[in-house]
Amino acid sequence: ALQLDRDKARVEGRLMAFFGRTYGDPEEAKRAVIYGGAAECVDRIAEVVSAGCHVPILEPIFDQSEQMEALAKDVLPALKR
Repeated sequence: ALQLDRDKARVEGRLMAFFGRTYGDPEEAKRAVIYGGAAECVDRIAEVVSAGCHVPILEPIFDQSEQMEALAKDVLPALKR
């Protein structure tokens, strides 16, 4: 999963609340989701791919339409380099 937001504390809080309600473990958000600003997410995706992941799942948790637009504009082009 992926969640773009320049305000890392805000997105982390949202994700932890969601994971706490949904899965009973707020800390799982830190392990399961790549989140933060676009550049940070690009770096984390590159790390995951370098570690052997061939198909990272870049599905947003919140604000899907807005997130997919940002992913297409700010993240995917950077990954192609």
